[in-house]
Amino acid sequence: MIRKFDRFMNILASVSSYIGAVGILIIMIVICFDVTGRIFFNHPNIGTPEIVQNSLAAIAFLMLPWATYLGQHVRSTMIKNRLPVKLAYSAEIAAYFVGACLFLGVILSAWEPMTFATKIKDFQGEGLRVPIYPVWWVIIYGSVLSCYQCISKIVKAAAAIKNPTFTTEDDGGGIQV
Repeated sequence: MIRKFDRFMNILASVSSYIGAVGILIIMIVICFDVTGRIFFNHPNIGTPEIVQNSLAAIAFLMLPWATYLGQHVRSTMIKNRLPVKLAYSAEIAAYFVGACLFLGVILSAWEPMTFATKIKDFQGEGLRVPIYPVWWVIIYGSVLSCYQCISKIVKAAAAIKNPTFTTEDDGGGIQV
């Protein structure tokens, strides 16, 4: 049951990352049309800054859970790779605990603005009104998935400390759990 839930959460993180990648493609197209309109027709697209501004936050939080799952976020492994294995796993536990606390803090701090923005159906922009409240939902969604990924990594690192035969992944970027 737990493995099925873990697999479901990992698939959800993967799909979210793909959605974020499609979002980047769409933003690139919107910006290209805007620049083309400015240069060749002296007429920019209305709402491009608002669309890009709100989409970037959503894309970042869509891609964070998968990056956390892969262990591909920004980190330094120079010291950790030289530590004994159990101490390296302990460092992983500490780092992912900080990450889980960080994402929990994002969830708690974004909850009230998200409910308020949803309640009033908050929009940004004058020429083209871009809804803001879905971005708040994506921030909560991405933070919940990322927090789960951090907790999952903590559990796997603790299992690796207790049971040396526990299989972990090493992609060349240090110990991965």
